[in-house]
Amino acid sequence: MINNQRCKNILDSQRGVTLMEVMVTLVILCLFTVVFTQMIGISFKDIFFRGSKMDATAVAQDVMERIKAAAYNDPNFDDAIQNLDGCLIVDSEEDLLVYNKDYDAQVYIEKPASEDITVGGTPSTPVLGILAHVVVFYNNGGSYYYIRDFI
Repeated sequence: MINNQRCKNILDSQRGVTLMEVMVTLVILCLFTVVFTQMIGISFKDIFFRGSKMDATAVAQDVMERIKAAAYNDPNFDDAIQNLDGCLIVDSEEDLLVYNKDYDAQVYIEKPASEDITVGGTPSTPVLGILAHVVVFYNNGGSYYYIRDFI
């Protein structure tokens, strides 16, 4: 049991704090500050990275929608695809993943393409159509967003 008189003596003392106690307190505060600053930096980096990915996703979906609109509405699909603003039309699927900073998106079209369509759990006969691949790079070419759709 702690003596009440001893506690009163400690609280009433006029001794103050030593230099060593101040130094230990400063070191602990500095460590907390460094850790907190690192966490904030990592959080900001992650926020900007995710924002870039969202922008790339929006661009890829916009390009895919323009390709679908051209496929459904334009009788001359090949000319409509060549006029996609900000898009590089590549000749092979391997060229899709070659970063080109001058274009917002890179597009590869397989025409005609066939794909098995599953209806009611059983595959049907292959259907002919257009297979569109869209790649949008972000993070200065370090990452990319890829979508494909059968039209």
